[in-house]
Amino acid sequence: MTPEEEKARDEKVKTALAKLASEKYSNLIFNRQEYSLRDGRSIGLSDHASYLYINATDAFLKDCDLMFSEKFKTVKRAKPEEESKLVGIINDEKERANSGFGMIFGG
Repeated sequence: MTPEEEKARDEKVKTALAKLASEKYSNLIFNRQEYSLRDGRSIGLSDHASYLYINATDAFLKDCDLMFSEKFKTVKRAKPEEESKLVGIINDEKERANSGFGMIFGG
């Protein structure tokens, strides 16, 4: 890398870090949370919606709600009955997966 290219790269990194530091939602790190994105049709809910399940702390979810409402105008929290159905489906899948591992490993 030439000195000019290195300087340009350093400037890009510096700009990106400054932008990240000024972003009020930069503490929302989704890949550290348990999450699942489901198509509504595949789980017996709305044919015209996708559902994002996030298993995280209340503080994280509060910030998520604020961020989604500001950045994504079409994203909204599911109705309680939809939420319950989705959580039930995900929990059932986890139980089946854990049972499967138990049978494989003799647990």
